[in-house]
Amino acid sequence: MKKNEGITLIALVITIIVLLILAGVTLSLTLGENGILQKARTAKIDSEIAREKEQILLAMNSSFGDDGKNAKVIDKNKVEQNLQATEGKDNVKVIADIEDDDSFYVKFIKTNRYYEIDLDRNVTLIEVTGGEKNLKLICVNSTNTVLFEKTYIILKDNFSKKLPQIEGYMPPQERITGTITQDEEMKVTYYLEIPESDLIFTGLDKNGNITNDSSKIVSYMIGDNSNNTGNGIIGNPTVLAALKVPKIHNGKPITKIGQKAFYETDNIVIINISDNVESLGTFSFYHCSKLQTLIIGKGLNVIDNYSFANCSNLKRVIYNNETTALIGDKFGGCANWTEIEVNSSNSKFKVVDNILCSKDGTEIIRVPVGESGDFVVASNVKKIASCAFQQCNRINSLDIGAGVTNIESLAVSYCTNLNTVTIRENLTNLSSIAFMGCSNLTKVIYNNTTNVISNFGDGCANWTETEISNQNSELKVENGIIYNKDKTKIVRVPTGREGNFTVASGVKTIGTSAFYYCTKLTSIDIGSEVTNIESLSFGFCRGITTVTIGNGLTSLSSNAFAHCSSLKKVIYNNETTAIASLPCGGGCTNWTEIEINSENEAFKVVNNILYSKDGTKIIRVPTGKEGDFVVPSGVTTIGSAAFYNCTKLTSIDMESDVTTIQNAAFNFCSGITTATIGNSLTSLVGSPFAHCSNLKTVIISSPTIASGLTNDTSCGYIVNYATTVYTNSIPGAYIINNFNVVTSDKTGYTKYVKK
Repeated sequence: MKKNEGITLIALVITIIVLLILAGVTLSLTLGENGILQKARTAKIDSEIAREKEQILLAMNSSFGDDGKNAKVIDKNKVEQNLQATEGKDNVKVIADIEDDDSFYVKFIKTNRYYEIDLDRNVTLIEVTGGEKNLKLICVNSTNTVLFEKTYIILKDNFSKKLPQIEGYMPPQERITGTITQDEEMKVTYYLEIPESDLIFTGLDKNGNITNDSSKIVSYMIGDNSNNTGNGIIGNPTVLAALKVPKIHNGKPITKIGQKAFYETDNIVIINISDNVESLGTFSFYHCSKLQTLIIGKGLNVIDNYSFANCSNLKRVIYNNETTALIGDKFGGCANWTEIEVNSSNSKFKVVDNILCSKDGTEIIRVPVGESGDFVVASNVKKIASCAFQQCNRINSLDIGAGVTNIESLAVSYCTNLNTVTIRENLTNLSSIAFMGCSNLTKVIYNNTTNVISNFGDGCANWTETEISNQNSELKVENGIIYNKDKTKIVRVPTGREGNFTVASGVKTIGTSAFYYCTKLTSIDIGSEVTNIESLSFGFCRGITTVTIGNGLTSLSSNAFAHCSSLKKVIYNNETTAIASLPCGGGCTNWTEIEINSENEAFKVVNNILYSKDGTKIIRVPTGKEGDFVVPSGVTTIGSAAFYNCTKLTSIDMESDVTTIQNAAFNFCSGITTATIGNSLTSLVGSPFAHCSNLKTVIISSPTIASGLTNDTSCGYIVNYATTVYTNSIPGAYIINNFNVVTSDKTGYTKYVKK
């Protein structure tokens, strides 16, 4: 501008201002922030912005389309050419990674304005406060050899850019993100992509079985499914590598990765499992110690146990699937796995704070095993799924959350650092093995009024402390033990309780699973006031050697002492028949001793066997009784469940005075191979020989029993498993029709052998 022109312009402005003042317009209305001149300036800028946006949209009209797969694309070079044709080559430019970026930028150089454009044709004016910054990307391989270089122009401080594709290599992630305030360089390591020629393929037929017949191959498996380690690859890669599982091989889909296919292939950093793969075999990627990123395809629905166990550097799982294949013991020892992602279109799952949840957020599906510290379940969560926290060994405490009603099997199993659990009031369903193997759990804060805690504690041998709210209307705690409010029922004893335990006075009922898995107890004195012992009350108390049963007991569950494998002695101070109700259930194979007080008016003990006082009825034989058993003379009745679960007996001889065998008398005596039935037997009640799976030889002297063998379940299942039957009278139709007569090796008896 020439000097005189500048003077003339200033004079013109002054003249206009003077005229406005003379017209009654104040100086503030003319020059202030909301003055006439400022409004005129703003209107001029708005008009320029509107024109520039319009030019961008016009330039895009012939530059917008799709890639033939219904995906939106923009030809950014063409946009730039169209804009430069109208605005001038030096007045406008497109700022973009032309090949990859979804959105891009346009700069109008004269006005120094920048616009961001996305695939939906939204044009947004952006403020670029720090100017254009150059980000130089240097792509290298694991030996630091430069593969590719590229410079991005960054307008915002926070940036996100797609990483370029380099043939034969895989980037560590799809995009790079960060913050930049000045020109910078960034180095990114790419990993050698394992070529298909290095993989070993095995053909599968339509049933998924291995086949070498090319005409029957419908799909392929990587590996040979053998126990040979690394059977899916020719040699361990010598440099850091990435495995991108191909979708097809020889024109057929790859649907499976076999067991141990990549076992201890320790140079794999990234695994990308294609959408065609449906299953992973046991140990398929076990101990891939350098694995950092795992991408799971859409088709995977089976991940066998230990597939990714001990992948100690695994950090990130991208889960593109819509099944629950992540559950179970798949990721044990992956202590650094902290990140999980799903695609936004996933219809079944979403991720909240790196936790895989159901789409509505009410169910926790999987917590990465590297989760650490104190964990509080969100209030909207209603269910903790099976194995959801399995082997999360860095979690210290777990607050279940007020909304949770259901905790499934193994949900919090083997969390070996977990020391405190808070259970809140709405929990109604707790699996008996939900907290299995939480070996350092010491304290349970129990704010519930129901008895779901009875199913708690398998493998939690150090749980000794229990707290409960003072406002709890149903339960109370004394010395860490949970009772009902009036202390007439033991609800739960912590599994870390040790030594000898005497039931407190006033207690009448020992509740279901009350002592479940109290493996450190050595003896239990039931007490004379206890009348009822419920199901599994002492289940799996493997350390108990002695049980004393008081005189008040009238009801004893059949599996109250199930799997008390060290139980040796029962001191029976009762005068009812409650002990015949199978107090040991299964697994008490070492119980050999039984005692009663000498004043007992209902029973007596001879050779550690409990009889009626007159000796005519066998009430209970300890389950550890071994070898051949001959019923003593004078015994006329084998009581209900008298020999129940005596698995170490090999034969039973009742050839003396026995007239009656009551229901379940020999149930589950799986070791008995031979039974001898005397002539006196006339009554078999119910199914006294059910589940005697090895009872192959039966000798029958009783004509009543022999003639009653009309089918395989008659006479209390006595010939249900038999292959040889001896009888000295005419047998029933079942024996006649299904057995052949052979030469007898027993004098006076006909021998029948099953056809």
